[in-house]
Amino acid sequence: DSVLAALEQLWTPYGAIIGPGLQDPTGHTIEPFGNGMETAGRFAVNDTAGALDLMRRTFGQMVDERDPLYTGGLWEFKNSNGGVNRATASLAHGWAASPTVQLTEQVLGVTPVDAGYATGRIKPHPGNLAWARGVVPTRYGDITASWWSSSVGLVLGAQTPRDTNGTIAVPATHRS
Repeated sequence: DSVLAALEQLWTPYGAIIGPGLQDPTGHTIEPFGNGMETAGRFAVNDTAGALDLMRRTFGQMVDERDPLYTGGLWEFKNSNGGVNRATASLAHGWAASPTVQLTEQVLGVTPVDAGYATGRIKPHPGNLAWARGVVPTRYGDITASWWSSSVGLVLGAQTPRDTNGTIAVPATHRS
């Protein structure tokens, strides 16, 4: 908890800064790769609300089609104002793609247990979201999962390929 609280001191409206004294001389202060590691850590200790908050700050602008820098990709870095300072900045950078994995494995909750999803697990972490749905392609066929919050709790639906095994779990409270 104390490490997460210390990291949160580095948050800005556009993501967490690299840290005092570590900024690039050209002005990039926020690295989505590092922010992705922090969101992964927050998911790992069940701080889903914190992970989603930082994810929105860091990556929300990148997926907003109204943003002038929108490319449909995730950016290599940002400055403290949410922009970029270099003409050579990558606005479609694979190292910034942590949300694609985290939204699938943590929020939707679909993870492999064995290679190729011969055995899998569906265990969503809804946080403050109302719903999620997705399809995960595997060598055995697609895993389809969806969940939504209702007045009685979390409703989860799943469809898995024939001849595969797995576990489906729901949180004890639908806000974890």
